[in-house]
Amino acid sequence: MAPLIRPGDRLVVRWMETATAPRAGDVVVRRCDDGLFVAHRVLRAAPCQVVSKGDASIYEEKWDFQELWGVAQGLETASGRSIDLGGALQRTVFRVLSLAHGVLPPLLRKFPRALMWAAACVVRGRQ
Repeated sequence: MAPLIRPGDRLVVRWMETATAPRAGDVVVRRCDDGLFVAHRVLRAAPCQVVSKGDASIYEEKWDFQELWGVAQGLETASGRSIDLGGALQRTVFRVLSLAHGVLPPLLRKFPRALMWAAACVVRGRQ
């Protein structure tokens, strides 16, 4: 999820039981079989699953809702800065870019991905 989430950062996650259903642009967290947690951005959501990928990844993954632990609401950087991931502006920007990624042909998908990367840098701030 670089550049938004970097090693040493901590996510504030609202558990799926109390979170609203994830939508395009949200960051969702799931626990893998090896016990590690993985965060991905939702590209598209269906009634029972999400299509997601990491911001720095080119591969999409399908996750069932029961696999998800929660939806990220905030981020605390390793330097101690708090970032609200649930803010209206951040959610709208990432939602629009995620939806654009999903409807463009594969050759053009690099453009929303580059914009998403730039938006993550802006949200995180220069460090």
